[in-house]
Amino acid sequence: IELVLAAGATIVWWFAKPGSPLSEPALIVTVLAGGFGLLANANPLLPFDGYFALSDWLGIPNLRQRGFAYWGWWLRRHVLRLDTPEPAATPDEQRILLRYGSLSAVYITVAIGFTLYIIGAWSWRTFGGLGLLASAIGSVVFLRSTLSSWGKALRDVVTKSGAGLARRLRGRRARGVWT
Repeated sequence: IELVLAAGATIVWWFAKPGSPLSEPALIVTVLAGGFGLLANANPLLPFDGYFALSDWLGIPNLRQRGFAYWGWWLRRHVLRLDTPEPAATPDEQRILLRYGSLSAVYITVAIGFTLYIIGAWSWRTFGGLGLLASAIGSVVFLRSTLSSWGKALRDVVTKSGAGLARRLRGRRARGVWT
């Protein structure tokens, strides 16, 4: 639909007299619907045509889901030090999944963060503190499954760290370090 709209706007722009009331809007629609539409569609970090082309070229089905799963496992294992089972993947797939998952997660995080910032700023300007509160609640509702998943992982880290600290303290008391 975007390309059909861009094609129609390009035809209007081509035949319209420069500086006429039709020329400028037609050019804007051509650039927005055509250029940005193609760029967004070719982006392999979003599940559009570019993603499917990359997935087919690499020969890895469900690249996005598997990439997110592998990257999440890597963070839990190496950053949070949780003992979680590694998702099944060949060594070549592991490298690809880790890179794709991390790039895609950073891209999505930045895009969502920027969007939430714009919405929050608009809500604040338009409705004040109540608008900002409403947009914050909406953001939490929108991201609840992701926040819940990472909240559980952080809870596991705190539990594991607390148990390890308690063991170390008991060991020091037994050796007479605290007396």
